[in-house]
Amino acid sequence: MATVHLLCGRPGSGKTTFARELEKTHKAMRYTYDEWMVQLYGRSPERFETLFNRVSNLIWRIATRNLALGTDVILDKGFWYKRDRENVRQAAAAIGAESKLYFLDAPIDVLRKRILTRSKGDQNYLWINDQAFTEFINRFEPPGDDEDFILVWTEQ
Repeated sequence: MATVHLLCGRPGSGKTTFARELEKTHKAMRYTYDEWMVQLYGRSPERFETLFNRVSNLIWRIATRNLALGTDVILDKGFWYKRDRENVRQAAAAIGAESKLYFLDAPIDVLRKRILTRSKGDQNYLWINDQAFTEFINRFEPPGDDEDFILVWTEQ
């Protein structure tokens, strides 16, 4: 049975690094949403939410085909909201796939440093300034006790 691996975490928590490791160990298809956004629309696209939803829908259509064919899928999306995590888990179950939720986390000061450093120097990532980082941190809903998840602590 194929598995969808959902990577949940705040910006800078190490989701993409972890996704690349999972990709190798599980021989799974990895979908890193930020990479798609940068490639298609640049590092700081206008109408971000609309474009992100478009990319998300496209990735999900491809990912469900992979799952139906028996291939594991890694969704490196962030899954900031509980309802999004629940929706994907239910949709995966409806097509006969299992799901695993990974919650990647580190102290906020570590996350901020990672994001601001990355935004300054790496053109392959979305651009996030300190104000946006703070807004994103405040919007994030960490998994609760009622959600089955694997905690991955990424402080180094």
